[in-house]
Amino acid sequence: MTVTRLSIVLGLGAALLWAPGARAVEPDAPDALISRPDAIAITIQDKLAARSKELRLDRLEQIALTAFYGGRGRRFLWVEEDGLTPRVEKLRKVLARADDWGLSAADYATARAEEFKRHSGYPADWLAEAELRTSLVAILYARNAQTGRLDPTAIDPEFLDKKPARPDPLAVMKGLADAGDRLDGFLEGFHPPHEQFRLLKQKLAELRGRGAAPQPVTIPEGPSLSPGASHPQVAVLRQRLAVPSANGVISDGPPEEYYDDSLAQAVREFQKQAGLPSKGVVNAATRAALNKAGRSADASEILANMERWRWEPRELGSRYIYVNVPEFMFRIIDGGRIVHEERVVTGTPKNKTPIFNDEMEYVVFNPYWNVPESILMNELLPQARRNPEMIYRNRLEVVWQGRRTVDPYMVDWYNVDPQKISLRQVPGPSNALGVVKFLFPNRHAVYMHDTPTKKLFNERVRAFSHGCVRVRNPVRFAEILLAEQGWSPARVRQAIESGTDDYQVTLERKVPVHIMYFTAWVDRDGRMQQFDDIYGHDERVKVALKLTPAPKPKRPATQSFDSGENGMGN
Repeated sequence: MTVTRLSIVLGLGAALLWAPGARAVEPDAPDALISRPDAIAITIQDKLAARSKELRLDRLEQIALTAFYGGRGRRFLWVEEDGLTPRVEKLRKVLARADDWGLSAADYATARAEEFKRHSGYPADWLAEAELRTSLVAILYARNAQTGRLDPTAIDPEFLDKKPARPDPLAVMKGLADAGDRLDGFLEGFHPPHEQFRLLKQKLAELRGRGAAPQPVTIPEGPSLSPGASHPQVAVLRQRLAVPSANGVISDGPPEEYYDDSLAQAVREFQKQAGLPSKGVVNAATRAALNKAGRSADASEILANMERWRWEPRELGSRYIYVNVPEFMFRIIDGGRIVHEERVVTGTPKNKTPIFNDEMEYVVFNPYWNVPESILMNELLPQARRNPEMIYRNRLEVVWQGRRTVDPYMVDWYNVDPQKISLRQVPGPSNALGVVKFLFPNRHAVYMHDTPTKKLFNERVRAFSHGCVRVRNPVRFAEILLAEQGWSPARVRQAIESGTDDYQVTLERKVPVHIMYFTAWVDRDGRMQQFDDIYGHDERVKVALKLTPAPKPKRPATQSFDSGENGMGN
């Protein structure tokens, strides 16, 4: 029977079923040509076949719902002949808690019993609509819980390279059917299982429970403050660090404005914790760190970070590496325990480190640095035109058509085809990649590596690279990675000291690598740590989630490459 004929039967049957005092035409015919459950089922299939625009079905949802409601043993989850089932109320309670999980309960509206009572058309039509819409709301909740409300590539298609796997709509429907009284546990099980996500959820609840916390004193812009100086801002600094003024101090101003030893010690302790040079001098960097550390996270920051946790794989691995770019740190996790952590240097705001997931495959000792095309074209080629001697000075080699090296003075740098040449830096102490690099091949050509520019690790904000991740103490990193396949620390050092160029070691077991971007992190003591939104990913997520208004357009800023401070490495 076609859908059209079924619709005719549905209409006729419904009219006979619900018309007061309706009787069959033939004396021995049944009271109704079609039962209400059958009418609901036919209407559901009719709506799904038409792929109604009002339902906003995508292809996967259409296929899943058609299979679920058209299969053998078909049953309804949310409606029965005379209205809604008690299961709808259980679902409604789950959806009402969506805000607690960093979602928005307003996104998940379900049908209500009073709407059915007010409905004046065919009951089967309303019930079929209610069944489908309620199922779609449950599927949407599961998808938002697992993969987030935003598509990462829509926020930043080049640098947010995360592809969260959405749940299978048919599996969601079958799970809902089998959940019974465990409906809440089933749906809330789609949220990220990661400890940090759960800790951020707790912090969100605490923040909402106590309301907006008063913000501490901020240190305004001003001159550098050194021990022994007198200045009105010293009094503000005392308030911020809760250091009272000492009695009997002789100074040119009020005692609270004198920068004494006790205040200097408090400043040094703060600078040490913040990763700043602990000299006791309050400069612009220390002011920024004091104001950042003193400010409490608001709900929008926590929600933006919870959203990004939904983009991460459900399983990070039993042994894995993660880099948190805003924190400028990387860690090795084994069996849930941090076995190594160290400072890193990441990409500048102009040359962002992409945020993605991959697997570590190789450790390379005494590597060549193959100059990326962007650096060759934008930075080194102009320098070579002015003075080819810079090729020798930076221990670079010119490789012609990928086959042989040539003398840089034999190259016509003004007319050469850039596609026919490449530059590489020979291994050695001054090589931009240092003595070892760590490869997890990816489309971004990003990797982790050593660097000869060690002093940058002492900076608080360590965004200096062209996108790759520079590692402090990379030898220890190599020792940990290779220990699993029998390498001793002595063997690692021997590989470095052997002088063998591009000595590549394949890892017998690949190690997952997660390049992450979290500006809010709960530490081991339960304290919220906040990091600068150096790439603006936080701001874009907040705007997309409508947590903050879109910023006004700014004039584009220019940034030049500093070949001395930043070095030539990635």
